[in-house]
Amino acid sequence: MKHSLLFWSRKSHCWAGVYLSAVTLLWLGEMALLPAVYEPRFEVASPSPAVSSVGTPAVSVQDVLDRFSHERVDGEPLTPDTVTFLPKEGSWVVRDAGRYVSVTYDVRTGEARERAFDSAKLVEEKNGLAWLSPELGAALKLSFQPLFILLCVTGIHLLWGRNRRPGKEKERAATLDAVRTGETCLYERADDPCLAGRLASLGFLPGVAVRMLRNAKRGPLLVLARHTRVALGREIASGIVVARKG
Repeated sequence: MKHSLLFWSRKSHCWAGVYLSAVTLLWLGEMALLPAVYEPRFEVASPSPAVSSVGTPAVSVQDVLDRFSHERVDGEPLTPDTVTFLPKEGSWVVRDAGRYVSVTYDVRTGEARERAFDSAKLVEEKNGLAWLSPELGAALKLSFQPLFILLCVTGIHLLWGRNRRPGKEKERAATLDAVRTGETCLYERADDPCLAGRLASLGFLPGVAVRMLRNAKRGPLLVLARHTRVALGREIASGIVVARKG
């Protein structure tokens, strides 16, 4: 069966919306659960040697790395990836990117000021099922952007095409007796409730297409609705309101 572009836009918009909604719910769940699952438990295996200093910074990079080597997370030693010196704060920051943790040391005393867990970086790298499989996470993130663009494009097309479909013309109300032979209109209502009931039993429901087969100056009108031919008197037809395209 041949379908219009509007049909495929509607289908694409629907399925893209379902997929992106599911991925979004997955990411929201991961944002709440991953930090709780991966949250580290800091330990110090042995006390760090004391450092005495007078007036000037005395803790070198090697001292900081030695102290960092005594840190434990979940019973395992940390591996330093980056060491940053912050002169304004007077501190060294050592990071273990694999465990998403960092330790801040005082530049004078060498004491650990803060042990931090970078949960934002964890969620950024592990979301989208990347915690289960990096390849699966990469594929999920790669598909998100084109599908989001598809959702936007089809949404605009549906909004724009609703009022610009081929054959979609402005409709105006009229009575059935004013419809010309060969013209098709849409049934709306009948002024008489009893007549409306009888017409409904013949298939005349709001929105049903009605084709005028004969509208002569004399004699009854002959119309076709839902494969049913109906002969109507002119007086009856004048009480039936239809929508004509024009």
